[in-house]
Amino acid sequence: MAGLTPADSPRPLFDRWPILRETAPIVPIGTFPTPVQPLRSLGAAWNLDLWVKRDDITGTEFGGNKVRKLEFLLAEARRQARAVWACAVTGSNWAVAVAYYGRTLGIPVDLHLFRRPMNPYLERNLALARSLARSTSISRTVLTVPLHGAARWLRGRFIMPPGGSNALSTLGYINAGLEVAAQVARGDMPRPDVVVAALGTGGTVAGILAGLRL
Repeated sequence: MAGLTPADSPRPLFDRWPILRETAPIVPIGTFPTPVQPLRSLGAAWNLDLWVKRDDITGTEFGGNKVRKLEFLLAEARRQARAVWACAVTGSNWAVAVAYYGRTLGIPVDLHLFRRPMNPYLERNLALARSLARSTSISRTVLTVPLHGAARWLRGRFIMPPGGSNALSTLGYINAGLEVAAQVARGDMPRPDVVVAALGTGGTVAGILAGLRL
């Protein structure tokens, strides 16, 4: 797949259900399929045949697993011609990804962040998010988020779900599950006995489960 650009990267979800190109369009900001590769040293240490799917490189600049979700969410925000409002903790990768790709696409992004203990990495992320977003507000507690979100919705903002997880964005990780199935069928990797994924707001795991079952 070397040389592919986001615009011409395949999305197996659309190949299987072409109607989704119209009903759930995307803005092509990621390059897919992401490769799979063996983790030989770690696998040998644990006496396991370990493989990883490199969704840390979905975006050419930033984003990791958030890119798959943002392809659908930012397309919907642009369709509605709305500025975006997103919430996250301070130093969040999600906040940076929304602000970065929103700016890239010409979609204004307003961030509302709630505080957590910080370290140098999170401080750098916070500074980056502030530099990319149209506006940034910070509160001391997550309890203020619903009020801020409701106020911005009443003002016509497109409200990003926490962590980017909702039914629409989960299509991005259904794509990922279909990619894994295709990579197994091609012999790129063995059929996995167990799939392990980090769980935050649940959209990534839900999409992978659905994609692997389809």
